[in-house]
Amino acid sequence: MLNPHYRLMGLHGSEFWTYTLPRRVGAAQTERLMRRALPVSAAAAVDLGLADRVVDAASREFAGRVRDLALGVAASTPLQRRVSEKKAVRERDEAARPLRAYREDELAHMRRDVAPGAPSHALRRAFVRHEQATGTPPHLRDAAIGRGGPGEPQI
Repeated sequence: MLNPHYRLMGLHGSEFWTYTLPRRVGAAQTERLMRRALPVSAAAAVDLGLADRVVDAASREFAGRVRDLALGVAASTPLQRRVSEKKAVRERDEAARPLRAYREDELAHMRRDVAPGAPSHALRRAFVRHEQATGTPPHLRDAAIGRGGPGEPQI
């Protein structure tokens, strides 16, 4: 769904995140997540609305816990109601702005990202050649000294 690190490579991404992410976390948090491109802990993801829950289990127990949760959701009485509600929301959203428009906008942005002279070429070259950074990227420096802004969850 989301890889804000595309931004660090001078790329935009095209997984319909411009549609899905604002629906999950709101426009302001979407802008913040994409601008800062920092990792988000599982607990912070739940607090933001990016994730529904944290499955606290040892690795050997994880698959079984997830299966049990999925079976519980599938067997729940309100499941069909939730599916119907989601379908109605998607239909309203499609009428307001089709997914095709999100895709076209994301792809247009990506075409600009890879045009001759775009920063993505130098960033990709530096990545592939394992070039040393000349300093701490501003978004990491600012996060380290607490310039994240009021009300932002711990990451």
